[in-house]
Formats: sequence, C-alpha cells, structure tokens
Amino acid sequence: MKTALFTVLLAGFAVFSALVKHELRTEKSPLEALSIGQPMPDFTLTDRSGAKVTLSQVVKQNKIVAINFWASWCGPCRLEMPGFEKEYASKRAQGFALLAINEDERREAMDEYLTRAPVTFPVLLDTDGAVMKRFGVRALPTTVIVGGDGKIRMVTEGMQQLLGMFVDAELRTAAEREKKK
Repeated sequence: MKTALFTVLLAGFAVFSALVKHELRTEKSPLEALSIGQPMPDFTLTDRSGAKVTLSQVVKQNKIVAINFWASWCGPCRLEMPGFEKEYASKRAQGFALLAINEDERREAMDEYLTRAPVTFPVLLDTDGAVMKRFGVRALPTTVIVGGDGKIRMVTEGMQQLLGMFVDAELRTAAEREKKK
C-alpha cells in the first residue's frame, strides 16, 4: 500500500514538474502585440497620486519588471495580489519592480479594494483602457515580465502562479552577468 501511494505521488510530482518546465519555456506570447524576446513597447501612465510613471525608466532602474493588468472586480486578480505584494516586498531591493495597471472603470472601486488590501508597489491608472487595448490584453489578470534589457521574458493570461520562481531565476542570471563584468 505504501509503495503504491509513493508511486502515485512520484508520478504526480513528475507531471507537475513537466508542466512547470513547459510554462517556463513557453516561447509564444498569448498576446499578438507582445512577442517573447522582443522589446516591450514603452508607455506612461499616472499612479494613484497623479505622478507619471514611464515603463522605460522603471526598466532602467531594475533587473526585472512585472506588469500586471488587473481590476478590483476580478476574483483571480484579488487572489494573486497578496502573493505579488509578498514577492515585491522581499525582492524589490534586489532589483525587482512590479507595476499594477488597474482597469477599473470607477476609481472608487479600486480605492476601496486597496484600502482593504493595501500594496506597496505602484498602481497605475489605465482609465480609458488604452494601454490594455494597445497590447491586446483580452483577459484579467494578465502579467508581462520584462527583463532589465527591456525585452519581454514571459506573458501570462490568467493567474501568474510562477512569478516567484521566474523572478528568482532572472535575478540570479542578472547577478551572474554583473559578476562577469
């Protein structure tokens, strides 16, 4: 009985590992406007305080940037926010930035949500949905990972379950490149 249970668990782990490797090696973006390995198009949006934030400036100052399209009414978006906050808080000093682009039609809805579940990363306002449309975002949440070189590393429609692993790998790679300089 123990051997059978161990075999089932081992098989489950093997399947899970294969799925994770496949997800990390996905070379095709689900968004037609954004291609893996190509430069991320620049944009400027305002944050909650009204300050302008330009992606290219954030990329220059960091080793890896996650851009998350979300809305307060989106259940999966709300589920992944605490994990994003934890990842950002633990890795921002190492060169990880996260930009959350809010797609709520009513600012009050976003503000109410963020009062209940505050975050320390910048929340940008795409009030007319122009950036979302420009990049062809069809589903929320959608997350785009951009390297310090400004190139797209990963695009995920739906919940981003591998953010921590991907950020760790990118930060290690960036640290190795710095050592070689």
